[in-house]
Amino acid sequence: MKSKLTCLSALLIGGLLVTSGCKKEETVSEPTPTTINALLDGATWKTTNVTSAKGGSNFTFLAVKGAESLLITLPAIAVDTFLIDGTTATAGRYTTDLSDPIKTFYAGSGSIEITSIKNNQFQAVFNLNTKNAMSQKKIFTKGYMTNIVIP
Repeated sequence: MKSKLTCLSALLIGGLLVTSGCKKEETVSEPTPTTINALLDGATWKTTNVTSAKGGSNFTFLAVKGAESLLITLPAIAVDTFLIDGTTATAGRYTTDLSDPIKTFYAGSGSIEITSIKNNQFQAVFNLNTKNAMSQKKIFTKGYMTNIVIP
């Protein structure tokens, strides 16, 4: 949040000193958007269409870019590193069509590191290796998440 100081001048009128005090005016800065950026198979993948939800003890974050979606589930929100291996509560999935197993890729390995938490939002870096039913791969590298809302 930005603020500025506004002061009015002192005025001397016929021996009468008239002053006005300073006051702090609050201004609201524009919110920084929620974003997820990464390289997907070496090409830029970016979206600001991110939703989050809490189900039971798990936290799920869904990023949508056109017909593509990236889903990451975490067992907790804490400044920590979580391994994404598909065998724990930490999971990941990338798809261009959920009804088609060839176009849906599940996490085989990867990690997400939450680097900071502030104002009910977190920042993180991640990488994710996924494969589909035909063992074709989709690989997210150099991923980062900004201002992800904690549900």
